[in-house]
Amino acid sequence: PGDARVRRYIVSSRLARGVAFAGEKKYDEALVEFKKAALLDPKNENALYLQGYLHYQTASFKQALEVLTQLRSPEAAEIAENLPLLLQNIAVELQTREDFAGAEKALTHALEFREKDPDLHYLLGYNHMKKGDYTPAVKEIKEALLLDPAHPKATLALAIATEKSIDQRLLQAEDGMRRGNYSIAMAA
Repeated sequence: PGDARVRRYIVSSRLARGVAFAGEKKYDEALVEFKKAALLDPKNENALYLQGYLHYQTASFKQALEVLTQLRSPEAAEIAENLPLLLQNIAVELQTREDFAGAEKALTHALEFREKDPDLHYLLGYNHMKKGDYTPAVKEIKEALLLDPAHPKATLALAIATEKSIDQRLLQAEDGMRRGNYSIAMAA
């Protein structure tokens, strides 16, 4: 379809069919329709969001993340509102599966939309902790506490991350001293 009007009509039809299939729990067929709509109109927010949401619903979290990270600044208010929470849910699922790199990608993308969300900062800090990166963990958890001083989990997480960060720096300093490299020991 070379005509823009015809292409928009086909995309709309594909999206409608995909939604109908999803309503009937025919997820494979729905996904095909959403993918075809996205092929015809790669910037179609609905096609990308619905495809990502369907991947999430079917527990294909990496595929969901891959599709949803294509949405940079959605114009549709509903997508802009729901996307950060969907990305947060994907991140939690990925953390459960110990895919901390994927979870970090999801949380970082969600923060592009809600940079003042204490839960996102807490989850990103927690994610850094699980990776053993305690300095960025402390930074993110502190940010969560700045945004919400009564955050239910951040205070304990900050204490743990700070203690681990200190332990990590002490080990680095000891290693530097053992090697006779005092500049590394001082920097730690």
